[in-house]
Amino acid sequence: MNTIEGKIFKLNPAEEVLDFFKSRQRRKIEISPKKIGLINLKGNLFLRVSSNKIEEYPVRTSFLRKLLKWNKLPEDFSSKISDELFIKVLNETLQNFKAWNVDIHLENNEAKTITSKLYSEVTNLEIYDVIKDLEITKISHNDYMTRFYTKKKFEAAPIVNDQCGFGFDIVNSETGFAALAFNHFILRYVCTNGATAPINMYNWKQDHYAKDKNYLIDYIKNQIERADSSRNNLFYKIKKSNDEKSFHLKQHITYKLNGILEWDKRVAFINSFNWNGSKYNLFNYITDNAKSFDITKRYQLERLAGEIILN
Repeated sequence: MNTIEGKIFKLNPAEEVLDFFKSRQRRKIEISPKKIGLINLKGNLFLRVSSNKIEEYPVRTSFLRKLLKWNKLPEDFSSKISDELFIKVLNETLQNFKAWNVDIHLENNEAKTITSKLYSEVTNLEIYDVIKDLEITKISHNDYMTRFYTKKKFEAAPIVNDQCGFGFDIVNSETGFAALAFNHFILRYVCTNGATAPINMYNWKQDHYAKDKNYLIDYIKNQIERADSSRNNLFYKIKKSNDEKSFHLKQHITYKLNGILEWDKRVAFINSFNWNGSKYNLFNYITDNAKSFDITKRYQLERLAGEIILN
């Protein structure tokens, strides 16, 4: 069955993506999970909502992935059974949800995601309002996450002849697929590789669940206040990484890639790197490969590169 993909932006000018955020139609339906169900209409997956009247909405892939995630089902579950049985299984899980009500999030009259009442939504425009003074120049966005990039705030060469620009990137998700995070962003000019590293290793993200919206917004404000002061430590760690070996990180990287790449890509990724090189070589290898993946996986890989530097 077919599902719909939402609009995708990859490092687009901030004004273009902000215009999209302002122009899209968003609506939220609070309803009992027993009053919703999936249906197959000519090979396309729709969500049927039975409230005061019956309404049907095309299903986005993000909505389907959220249902599968909630029920701990693999993302390729639909390929293992018939369409009829697939819909039957998911509809039975909806009928058995223990939650009294859930929220259906619609974007341009399409079912984008489903969240519990514990989910605390902070919209991308609300995040932008907090961070706009940092001068946002680029934004990446898909149905799973949004990544705001600031202008360059600092420039230096932690490694001789390897000039880098330092800024910040802020991550949000309106669908519950990514945590709220405020990071350093490192861009190597020689190859345009990018990496992201937390401002504070011990408080580098905040989930959207069971937290007050004001708490999440205050988290971003607090990260902004300490961002510049933590850059010196990052600079020192990058410089030091050129003198540290990477071989002892192989098992850790293999483990971390389990949740990011499919088996064949993971094996190729691990086997193509010379583990006798430095930690800085590994950092560059990961960030270079990250550029070939979609927005979500790219962020996960660039974040992994930043974690390596700080550990």
